[in-house]
Amino acid sequence: MARCLAGECSPEESIQLNELLAADVDLKADYDTLKWLMYDKCESTPEVDLKDKFNRISRRLEEDGLM
Repeated sequence: MARCLAGECSPEESIQLNELLAADVDLKADYDTLKWLMYDKCESTPEVDLKDKFNRISRRLEEDGLM
């Protein structure tokens, strides 16, 4: 996931990630939030909300053994 977000993943890794995201709606939502945080840089979300989202994503990645 991190390699794809950084634009460093191989085509095979991209396919694998897309399959994982298609199979898990919650993981897809977390991935979309992380991508939004990294690239859209929208300032309309309060900082506290961003911290909560980041912590939720981090916990999920750890639980899934991806981090």
